[in-house]
Amino acid sequence: MKYESIKTDSGRTTLFSVEEFYEKIVLENHCFICGAPPRSKEFNNEHILPDWLLAKYQLHSQIINLPNQLGQLYGKYTIPCCKDCNSELGDNVEIPMSRLLKLPYNEFSSALTDSYQNISLLFQWLNLIFLKTHLKDMHFYWSMDKRTQSVKIGTSYVWEAMHHVHCIARAHYSAAQITPQAMGSIFVIPGIQHVSIPQFYFHDNTAAQTILFRMDEKIIICVLNDSCAVFNVLTEILQKITSPVTHFQMCELFAIVTHCNLSIKNRPVFFSEISDKSGYQIKADLPHLEFDNIKAGITIGELLYFHVKDMIDENDSTRQFLAEIKENKRTYLFDANGEFVDHGNDLKLAT
Repeated sequence: MKYESIKTDSGRTTLFSVEEFYEKIVLENHCFICGAPPRSKEFNNEHILPDWLLAKYQLHSQIINLPNQLGQLYGKYTIPCCKDCNSELGDNVEIPMSRLLKLPYNEFSSALTDSYQNISLLFQWLNLIFLKTHLKDMHFYWSMDKRTQSVKIGTSYVWEAMHHVHCIARAHYSAAQITPQAMGSIFVIPGIQHVSIPQFYFHDNTAAQTILFRMDEKIIICVLNDSCAVFNVLTEILQKITSPVTHFQMCELFAIVTHCNLSIKNRPVFFSEISDKSGYQIKADLPHLEFDNIKAGITIGELLYFHVKDMIDENDSTRQFLAEIKENKRTYLFDANGEFVDHGNDLKLAT
């Protein structure tokens, strides 16, 4: 059944239909918040990673690696957004989010524990970053060689699955309430701070809709589309992590989270409900939770290998080491007895 977009009496789009989202936002470069077409009003575009974050970690002149293995300057990594929506996005999402993320780890963690509003804001922000990242992939070709036929990176994505992410990302604009059933798993853990470990790291997995950020000692891993199923399953693992983690441990946890989400057999069904009484609510129908490792189509070791292979120069001495990671024969979080491996003292000695 085809559903139409829902607009207010003033013409403001409360909810884009899947078809209009794909046609206007994905294909035609309309403002990804309000849907205004190019040249219909003033545009100043939106950074994929917000400008305050780029400034904090001096990223404007740094390179982000794209799926086609080419690079793009963070400072020029933007998508179409009208001036009005860019300003509204800053006031309602980026400014309060920047204040929250500038808190030390313990205060940041407490702020999330004490306030659903803060968790909801963080979840919206993570959906926003994920959405912008993948909308931008519709601007890049797999090959930049004009002598060869090539398609845009984003044409391989299942955009119907991104529609829910779009609804969450623009919740401030549509006045949507993100209900607890529609909330994804959010893991916040401390990371070891050391000169050998980058203080900023950003990665996502398109198929699993998982996203990873490291900002100073704060590590945030989020599943966007699981209604907290992964968090509930992995609670026991999280409780074993009793001290700050290394970069490899962070990547392994992200691999575990991503694999767990890919293994869910019956996924939540997200929907929007709009009424005069309750307003606009984003909800989910939750099926019986079952997992199938074969459904994931990839192992934890293969996911971990993908994240760490560029950190290790492949040569005769490391080739076997990399193969063992890929074959799921190496773990960094836990020892043979299942106890957390604490590297904090090792790194302190190396300082």
